[in-house]
Amino acid sequence: ELGAGLTEMGLLGDLMKSPDVPAAEKQQYLSQLTDTARLLVTSLDEIVWAVNPSYDSVASLASYYILFAQRFLDLANVACRPQIPPDFPEYPLEPKGRHGLFLAFKEALNNVVRHSAATEVRLKIEVVGRELIILVADNGHGFDSAAATAGGEGLRGMRRRLENLGGSSDIRSRPGAGTEVDLRLPLGKPET
Repeated sequence: ELGAGLTEMGLLGDLMKSPDVPAAEKQQYLSQLTDTARLLVTSLDEIVWAVNPSYDSVASLASYYILFAQRFLDLANVACRPQIPPDFPEYPLEPKGRHGLFLAFKEALNNVVRHSAATEVRLKIEVVGRELIILVADNGHGFDSAAATAGGEGLRGMRRRLENLGGSSDIRSRPGAGTEVDLRLPLGKPET
């Protein structure tokens, strides 16, 4: 993703330098260049977070997810209502699991913004037994989760990601009643 974005930025820069490109098009390319740079900064931040060993606990995951959700949803004028316990048990998380779970979490938020017309998202993060549970619940228009159209590529991708990590994803929705996405990841032994 970073490589493709940098390549795109290079091509846009070349187009902006070309004397054959009209000024109006150059302005459009400049806007695209700025947007691509912002996306790359966000992607780099996500990668650094995913591989940094100082963030390998459930507590740091919860803090990062809440901060990310608040920023992401704020841009779409959707209120974020986080619910987390005062503290989490000390379970370690491997970078691969953190990153895969984050991609599924990000897809759930993206679906809220793109498809739900929600004004509010309730974000609940907790550990029950030896399982990390993340609930993303919106107050949007919902959909018929039993219908074939409910199995879009994003929803299948979330399920696959979690299954590859030994976890699960459950999507519950009804027309007019919002949508709940439940992401679950098994945890290893707690640190002592």
